[in-house]
Amino acid sequence: MTHYRKTTVGGRGGKSVQQSRLVWEAEHGPIPPGHIIDHIDGDIHNNSLDNLQCITYSQNTGRSNSQRGKYKRGVERDGRMINYRAVSFVGGKRRTIGLFPSEDEAHLAYLYDRQARLGCVI
Repeated sequence: MTHYRKTTVGGRGGKSVQQSRLVWEAEHGPIPPGHIIDHIDGDIHNNSLDNLQCITYSQNTGRSNSQRGKYKRGVERDGRMINYRAVSFVGGKRRTIGLFPSEDEAHLAYLYDRQARLGCVI
């Protein structure tokens, strides 16, 4: 089981809060209702601001659980296992960005697409 790093706020008997949320809110203010803080590189212990993004629950759950951890975020293999496919989820629907000869190129295409749609910093 994976565990997010947490910090207690409010002194003894205070509330336990994920560090990623504290980092995000210190820079951007409160997290809107229905949103979570996502780790762009998939490393839940990397709480640097440039690795965090605020996304909706549907954006987070829209990603294929079966692909998570196998390839870089936003990347999967095509059906023939020849190319890498860059994919994103918009409104809970899967969208192909393109096919690429390497995992790194597909991941970069995913990051640029995400930046264009959500204004995230890559």
